[in-house]
Amino acid sequence: MRVACGRPSPLHATLYSLVAMPAPHLLAGGPLPLSCPFNLIGVVVMAFAVWFAARAKREFCDQATPVRPGIPARALVMTGFFRLARHPMYMALIPAAAGGALGLDSVTPRLPVAVLVWMLDRCARAEEDAMAQRYGAAYAAYRARVRRWL
Repeated sequence: MRVACGRPSPLHATLYSLVAMPAPHLLAGGPLPLSCPFNLIGVVVMAFAVWFAARAKREFCDQATPVRPGIPARALVMTGFFRLARHPMYMALIPAAAGGALGLDSVTPRLPVAVLVWMLDRCARAEEDAMAQRYGAAYAAYRARVRRWL
């Protein structure tokens, strides 16, 4: 059973949001430019997000479960960051995009980040429905114990 997360995939949506961020600033001059250290903080936030996502991905790989959205999981991953939140890889995409927004030295990229958060929440809910069907009581217990987002 494939999970209907929609198109584009969450990773592609993050990349599209990073590409879309400078558009308002370039087209309209962008209001309220941010100065250093905000752009440096953005780089640090993005680096942390990449590390966080890589650690969460490793939990999937350790249990031989596919990482791509839409492909059914082979195991219910409840270790590592999955003990704290049900969607740590999606959570990592949000600070990656927010860090990119800070790194652009402008406040105009907030809209693509907000759209990304909405898309990721939709994907998370669709995946949870599929996981509930696939894993039944085990997933219901996990869902009751662990929050969707931190």
